[in-house]
Amino acid sequence: MVSDVTVHESQKRRRFIDPSAIISGVSYFTGCAMAGADSIAEDLLADSLSPVALPLSYFAFFASVMGIQRYMKKSLLAASFGRPQQLVTTGVFAWSRHPIYAAFFIPLLALATVSWTASAAGIVIYLLLMEAFVIRREEAELAELFGEEFIHWKARTRRWL
Repeated sequence: MVSDVTVHESQKRRRFIDPSAIISGVSYFTGCAMAGADSIAEDLLADSLSPVALPLSYFAFFASVMGIQRYMKKSLLAASFGRPQQLVTTGVFAWSRHPIYAAFFIPLLALATVSWTASAAGIVIYLLLMEAFVIRREEAELAELFGEEFIHWKARTRRWL
């Protein structure tokens, strides 16, 4: 079991920086950089899908996150999460163990309106970094906190979609 001091220090770090937010930003902006500022600007000014898809994808992402967090009865601030008190396995959590992280695929997929390659690169970077730096740690903590309940949920629920 993780000591209260360790958890308290971990929560303090989360208040200042959330690795999932950094990874999301790095993935998206890497995709944008690969697509090229000129290409994005041209698409935004031209008669294309990008001027609608890119802003709407971010709106859809934030709407998804707010809906999921409302379901979890949490605020939009990442610093408010802290240590889980119960394992949420119903609603969207019956389909995905990480629905908020999965929601970030919406803006990454919208990059495909500018460049399929940039979109694919952003998705691959996102998946690799989230797995390495966020999801493994979170799932280990959930396994420690909720034991068999987490193991059973993990066995029947996909990680992403």
